[in-house]
Amino acid sequence: MKIRSSVTLTFIIVIVISLLIVAVATQLALYPAVKDIEKREAENAVLKVIRIIEYDLGTLGGTCEDWGKWDDTYYFAKGENEGYPAENLVNETFLSLRLDLMLFYDTNGTLVYGKGFDYSRQVALSIPDDLSHIPAIPEPDSNNSGDDVPPLSGVISTSRGPLLASIGPILPNDRTGPAAGYLLIGRYLDGDETTHYASLAMANLTFREAGPADEPGFALSPVFHEVIPITIRPPADGDYLVAESTINDISGSPAFITSVTIERTVFQIGRNSFILFFVIVVLAGGAIGITAIRFLDRKVLSRVSLLEKTVREITEQKDFKGRTALSGDDEISSLSTSIDRMLDALDEHVAAETAAKDDARLANAKLTLLSRITRHDVLNQVTIVRGFADLLSESIPQDSAGIEYLKKIKSAAKTIEHQLAFMREYELEASPSSVGWIDVRKLFLEVAMGMGLFGVKAEVLFDNLFIYSDRLLAKIFSTLIDNSVSHGERVDRITLSFYESGDKGILVYEDNGIGIPPDQKELIFEQGVGRNLGIGLFLARGILSVYGMEIRETGEYGKGARFEILVPRNKYRKTEGGNPPPSP
Repeated sequence: MKIRSSVTLTFIIVIVISLLIVAVATQLALYPAVKDIEKREAENAVLKVIRIIEYDLGTLGGTCEDWGKWDDTYYFAKGENEGYPAENLVNETFLSLRLDLMLFYDTNGTLVYGKGFDYSRQVALSIPDDLSHIPAIPEPDSNNSGDDVPPLSGVISTSRGPLLASIGPILPNDRTGPAAGYLLIGRYLDGDETTHYASLAMANLTFREAGPADEPGFALSPVFHEVIPITIRPPADGDYLVAESTINDISGSPAFITSVTIERTVFQIGRNSFILFFVIVVLAGGAIGITAIRFLDRKVLSRVSLLEKTVREITEQKDFKGRTALSGDDEISSLSTSIDRMLDALDEHVAAETAAKDDARLANAKLTLLSRITRHDVLNQVTIVRGFADLLSESIPQDSAGIEYLKKIKSAAKTIEHQLAFMREYELEASPSSVGWIDVRKLFLEVAMGMGLFGVKAEVLFDNLFIYSDRLLAKIFSTLIDNSVSHGERVDRITLSFYESGDKGILVYEDNGIGIPPDQKELIFEQGVGRNLGIGLFLARGILSVYGMEIRETGEYGKGARFEILVPRNKYRKTEGGNPPPSP
């Protein structure tokens, strides 16, 4: 991946991670506060409804106190005021007092008279059977004694629904006992009453029957509660919250659930604010990121790309006179200046090397010309010497002592001819155009087949090995093979193998002849030493040394000759498919 793409991707990743961190941090900081505010709002809404109901219970208690401790009511309960219902328990009384029931019980708690009237709908109501006996009797407290006790106010569960009620003793005006019975007045928590409370509390209010799974409740009373149990239930959707409180009846059993649905205004404001804030952060982060990337691209990345492109073009075209020439006073321009200086030095080196090659080529051409002329002249003179030697050998007696000298002259002349022929061959084989990667297996087998080996099997124990040398490597192989055939005495097999040791490759030539005596293993590489071996192996060692290679004899006398050619690692390659490697 290019630097420009890498930097751009890194910026994008950093911005995305930063946005995620901001989002998570905002969630962690904002939502707990919003949740706490919503909880307080829900508790306050439920508490407000409860306070209104408790206020009504207090009003009912006062009404029960006034009507229960009144002479007319007292004598009616004793059966001495038969006109009481017609005079007092009229519909207007229920309308003015906002009552649905007025029930009169004797001292045993049995219902003796009652009237029901739905004050909101202004229709008569029947008395539920579960109110035929008084639900509870008010008990005296520490501030009261005898029959003059305060009314018992609370919720009564009936078959028709929950009833806000107040129960008090029936006494004369002077509040002296004994009580003539008990008075119960009440108001149903029906739909109209729920609507009334909802309008007073300004809340979405519902009352529902309590079930076994609902939380424990508390009993309503005219005395306001400071703390009440409230349950916050998960909303059906994200925009509303439901707060509930269980109300017990006067017997302590759950009667109904007060449920207030609250619009999550704070949550919506917080959510919208968070979305707006996140959008602003995204836009700001994107703008900052784009600005930073463009600035970095202009100041760094584009210049680095231009520098890389220019250097690549110079490398591909091998035009070392080209320059990068980036302006500025920063590290990139300094790098450009350093590269240009390196190109200057490289250009000077190439120019010097080219001039040296030209000089060497010219000198080599002169030496080659001189060598050819000299070799031609010397060969002509050798031919003359051999011709006169032949003539002289014919003109003197064969048993003359001079015949031996003439043979030595002819032998020396023949040796000179062979040396001149080798010089000519070396001149042709060692030309610069013949240097390159040579397939060792192929070359060795070609040399062996060209020498016409009869009864000798030649094997190569490797494939795809290349050595950087010239065609004179063939002369080295031919010298080794000729020495094996000519002097090994019993050779019928020659092999070429290869292995690696340390930083060198070892090319091993072996035969199964008599081998080389231990005292001659080094002498055979000296000029003029050995059983006619010296001149060939001497030149072989010299030719190999030109390419940084070495040759040594490591065989065991009596088991065959073994020559090891040590090749530097940069002078050999193993390839796949037999294709030669590129030039080193």
